[in-house]
Amino acid sequence: MTDSAAELAGKVALVTGGASRIGRATARRLARAGTSVVVADLAEEAGREVASELGGRFVRLDVGDPLGWAAAVSYVELELGGLDVAFLNAGVTTGEGDVTRVTDAQYRRIMRANLDGVFFGMRAAVPAIERRGGGVWFGQ
Repeated sequence: MTDSAAELAGKVALVTGGASRIGRATARRLARAGTSVVVADLAEEAGREVASELGGRFVRLDVGDPLGWAAAVSYVELELGGLDVAFLNAGVTTGEGDVTRVTDAQYRRIMRANLDGVFFGMRAAVPAIERRGGGVWFGQ
């Protein structure tokens, strides 16, 4: 196990968009490192499958809903004793390559998940991570 993997052993992580692609791969990697993983996603069936595969937990979460964030973080703290890692991965796209054809509704959907979701996630997760005594900003 590498030093960074060893640092993850025994930690608790919440992974948004954990039912597919990057989120699923990250949840698997964290679980292999000994992290207790909570998979968060709107895709309930797929999210539960991934959580079950990892021996983790699932929480249905619309990342664009600040009240949903409060509930998700509270769940993690109550059920697992705290939060150490928040991997804010959930995101959406329209698949439309021509910006002039993106509707206002499509734009709002993108911003709700891709921007609001990250902000609301940080706002909910940072205090919980601080209560555990830490947190590290990567990329600085």
